[in-house]
Amino acid sequence: MRATFAKMEEAFRAAPLGLATLDLNLRYVYVNEAFATMYRKPVQDFVGHSVAEAVPRWAPQILSHLKHCLLTEASVECEIEADVAGTGYPRVFLRTCKPIRDEAGAIIGLACGLLDITERKQAEAAMRKSEENHRHAVELNPHIPWSCGPDGERFEISARWTDLTGLNSGSITLDDWKQALHPDDLAPFLAAWRKSLVTGSPFDVEYRVHCGDGDFRWVRARAAVRRDRSGRISKWYGINEDIHERKLIDAALREKTRHLELVTHQLALSLKEDHLTGLANRRHLDEAITRQVKLAHRSKLPLSLVLFDVDHFKAFNDTYGHVAGDECLRKVAGALRRATGRASDTAARYGGEEFALLLPNTSEEGALQVANRALEEVRALGIPNAKAAIPQVTLSAGVAMLGLDQHKKRSTADAVSDFLKMADLALYAAKKAGRNCAQGRSRQA
Repeated sequence: MRATFAKMEEAFRAAPLGLATLDLNLRYVYVNEAFATMYRKPVQDFVGHSVAEAVPRWAPQILSHLKHCLLTEASVECEIEADVAGTGYPRVFLRTCKPIRDEAGAIIGLACGLLDITERKQAEAAMRKSEENHRHAVELNPHIPWSCGPDGERFEISARWTDLTGLNSGSITLDDWKQALHPDDLAPFLAAWRKSLVTGSPFDVEYRVHCGDGDFRWVRARAAVRRDRSGRISKWYGINEDIHERKLIDAALREKTRHLELVTHQLALSLKEDHLTGLANRRHLDEAITRQVKLAHRSKLPLSLVLFDVDHFKAFNDTYGHVAGDECLRKVAGALRRATGRASDTAARYGGEEFALLLPNTSEEGALQVANRALEEVRALGIPNAKAAIPQVTLSAGVAMLGLDQHKKRSTADAVSDFLKMADLALYAAKKAGRNCAQGRSRQA
């Protein structure tokens, strides 16, 4: 898992976009250099700190944005104005925030992108400042203004179209425009444009254009109509906005989210699995027992538990060494898997050389059959144990069944505790009876 995070950090450290992730307590888990630089702070001022601790001056507006994302469980955007030290004037940032989900769809954190749009905002402000400077402001604005008649065939478009695509600007036709589009985006672009022409509804579509340098960039085209006094469309007014950097943020966030989901999945597995044997670990078994006890009480079906102990395992380790001991435990785990054939059964390493089988909808008689089958599987392995009374590896097993007495009201915790005690006492009885056998013990709960 550390290697996965290392690769992620290396990939995003050099990204020109500010990228960060936060946990559900709104503490920064990761930020790249670009993110920290936008606040004129080192990375270490963020990681492990809350928003209020890392950027107290802007915490209220940032927290409002993050909490809105958690509340709506959807991607949200907002513009943040920050008087960053050392710049001499307020900077404007476009903040994008997306929930990070685990494999079950639950939100486990937030992924944020930060893009400095100060220059763009300044250009927009300049355009609005004065009608006299309108033409000059248009050229400053990164957007590409255009207009066309009601038929949607002939356009007037800013010279910035030529800067972006290398194609003619000024008066162009729809066919001229189509030349700039990525082949995969042509059909959806034309469908959206024709729909707007017919209905008069606003036009809004994202597509890729072929740039003069041979690459493609993402553009968002938007337009609305102007109508005459009779209500007929007289003209369309629109802009093309370069959204390529925003698309890069979205792609980076998606990739980071994918990696985090993978790491979350791996972490979830590591919390449930015994690394030596591959069986469920004690924590997973405890959760499964609690869940199945509740289910058994509701369904009025029996539930059985088998505890196993590898006989004379200390003597085995003393004789053959711990490496051989680990291999022995792995083989015993394989034998337990073969002894059970249902997906609902849980095979687990209980601790040390102890194992367990949790068997839903199984009577004590059925559980004893499974236990004896497991004992036979282990004997069939023929693993030598020279210091044991029987010179090979064997198991002892204790079986307990949780019966159902609806007149006896007991808490789940008490039922689970007694269930484990019954199985443990049965295992003790098997050892007292000479080991290499299974003993049963049932009780109404």
